[in-house]
Amino acid sequence: MGVAALFLLTGVSVAVFLRRRRYWLKMHKLLNSCGGMLLLTGGILAAIMVSQQQGEHFAGFHAIAGIIALILTITSFLLGFYQLKASFAKQTLRNIHRRLGVLSLASIIVALVAGLILVGII
Repeated sequence: MGVAALFLLTGVSVAVFLRRRRYWLKMHKLLNSCGGMLLLTGGILAAIMVSQQQGEHFAGFHAIAGIIALILTITSFLLGFYQLKASFAKQTLRNIHRRLGVLSLASIIVALVAGLILVGII
């Protein structure tokens, strides 16, 4: 999950700071796609781990923050690709994609910190 957060943070940074370069969109899509897939894989593995330990799913702040982060990331991911092909309301879709991306990244960081607190690292 930490690696996924790094990929997504790097992908967002590319979109913010390297926007004037020709290759920024390809890098942004690649990094965020990898980060999103890692995040989804981590979420699936977390669900499997909890079910094998007879734990309660989505019990606690970390789990709830994680599922919110996953939903926001997937939604932003899909909207990002859709807004490139949309024939109407492109600017509106782009703005929603950007805002969801920021919310997604913030929720990933919150879930990451909550997880580190949960295991006693912080």
